[in-house]
Amino acid sequence: MIFMDDPLSKSIKDPRDYRYMKLFRSTLRLIGSWPGRDLKEEGATKYEIAPLYWVLVIKITCFLLTIIYLIENTNKLGFFEIGHVYITVFMTMITLSRSITLSLNPKYRRVMTKYITKMHLFYYKDMSDIALKTHIRVHKLSHFFTMYLSTQVVLGTVTFNIVPMYNNYKVGRFENNILVNDSYELSIYFKTPTKFLSTLNGYIAITTFNWYSSYICSNFFCMFDLALSLLIFTVSGHFKILIHNLNNFPLPAVVSDSSKVLKTDEIQAPLYNKTEKKDITLRLKQCIDYHREVLEFTQDISEAFGPMLFVYYLFHQVSGCLLLLECSQMDAAALMRYGLLTAVLFQQLIQLSVVVESVGTVTGYLKDAVYNVPWEYMDTQDRKTVCIFLMNVQEPVHINALGLAKVGVQAMAGILKTSFSYFAFLRTVSN
Repeated sequence: MIFMDDPLSKSIKDPRDYRYMKLFRSTLRLIGSWPGRDLKEEGATKYEIAPLYWVLVIKITCFLLTIIYLIENTNKLGFFEIGHVYITVFMTMITLSRSITLSLNPKYRRVMTKYITKMHLFYYKDMSDIALKTHIRVHKLSHFFTMYLSTQVVLGTVTFNIVPMYNNYKVGRFENNILVNDSYELSIYFKTPTKFLSTLNGYIAITTFNWYSSYICSNFFCMFDLALSLLIFTVSGHFKILIHNLNNFPLPAVVSDSSKVLKTDEIQAPLYNKTEKKDITLRLKQCIDYHREVLEFTQDISEAFGPMLFVYYLFHQVSGCLLLLECSQMDAAALMRYGLLTAVLFQQLIQLSVVVESVGTVTGYLKDAVYNVPWEYMDTQDRKTVCIFLMNVQEPVHINALGLAKVGVQAMAGILKTSFSYFAFLRTVSN
């Protein structure tokens, strides 16, 4: 599963046959978020979403019990302990929001189905040499991202839970079955029966639940980021193919390559003959249809993932400063527990923003590619078509968060800047 398979293997009959897609599918199935019924997969039933409802029950229960714990213990907890509880509450909210806005959203299932059955570059690899090269490049990038984010799921779960276990071991809490005037340290705190955290059996039960809950949360964070990244890689690949096709329009047979620079009213450029005109008109139509198809797919992605991105940016705006505050304790336990978590979450914000920004970067070259089409050799009708096409590609394509903000590097930079400002303020208050 780790090693990359040959993107041109004859045994690959469907994008789901790729190893990275198999891993992606199996992980989403664990949380009931794979659109098996929409894809009409063999064995897929209406019960495939059952794991999602189980996740919702677990997370809603955990969320409510954590809120109760926070209310009852606000006056007993220190500044940093309260910050930790707030972080777990916010991460639970992200899990719940992605369950509702994505897993239960028909738009998400439709866009994933369209990606797998129609828009994946696997279906375009035989269109041209550039399409084949783009497919191979996107395949390698998709495989790497899948392995990378799958590793993050495991590392995030382990590091978040292993530190409190080590702290309990270090102070000798495992030496007695019942603690007196003490309780076990946990990765996730919530309301429990009286003295439940003072018994070893109770601690084992809660810790097992916390490991499972953390794994679910890591999956919702990383796998939906991966889903959006795979879609963006595909969209960027399509636009690169389109730009290449526009930049390689054939010239009239009577014109040498050096004559293409003669775009002036003083020189009457020769027009395409009747045979060439049919080919050029067809090519132009194909490029416009291709652009419309990819643009519609991009809009579908924006509509499906817009709510997720909006909530995600809000989460980073609030939690970023809290994570920095927890790391500011600068002791080994805090750095082990929150250092990696902070680095991973900031890295995910930067990574996702840069990936989404790539669409705007690629489509920024689209207007130049349309203008470089040899329109000076076309007749009036085709020139009008090129002119309308040029008007429609002036603005780069962006993914929007609920239509309120463009997702990209600028939004990410603003969030990081604000997080550090809030951190400085909270650090002063805590001191």
